[in-house]
Amino acid sequence: GSGCGGGGSPAGVLGSTQYNESTFGGAGPILATAFAGADIGAQINAAVASLPADGGEIYIPAASTCYAYTTPIVLGTSVTLHGAGMANGLSSGWGSTCLHYTPLSGAAITVASYDSVYGFQLLGNGTSLGNTSVGLSFTSTYAAYSHTRSVRVSGFGLGLAFGNNSYADSFDDVFIENRSEEHTS
Repeated sequence: GSGCGGGGSPAGVLGSTQYNESTFGGAGPILATAFAGADIGAQINAAVASLPADGGEIYIPAASTCYAYTTPIVLGTSVTLHGAGMANGLSSGWGSTCLHYTPLSGAAITVASYDSVYGFQLLGNGTSLGNTSVGLSFTSTYAAYSHTRSVRVSGFGLGLAFGNNSYADSFDDVFIENRSEEHTS
């Protein structure tokens, strides 16, 4: 197994000023773990719902283990979702922020237009027969101009899925892995 469990969750909101990748400190995005929810997926969805119509940033803090979740994450337009790991590039190492989507079907994260996702590891439950889950889905009605970087996707039936209206999306330092080992909580 990969040692995935239920992640730790510091409370609070990090402030409302713009996040600066090179000097992350007290100012920054909304803290996902500050929201109520059954799991990190529900907490992130609640954070997304709290954003203004023009979007915003949601931060998933590092934890000693993966955040295991069953609630699919659905990002609205112009949402930035980022973790503590890999925000400074692949040399930072994998897994500072790790999300473990445990169902064998559905999309772990659905990305919409102008969204940005980066700085975390996204794990599924292995690639065994019957796993039809999708790591990152760009299949919403209109998913254009999104940006994904410094993300590792592993253990899904399909790592990435794209719909007809998904175009001009960009990917930097994205690692899609298809392996047979199981990720257990």
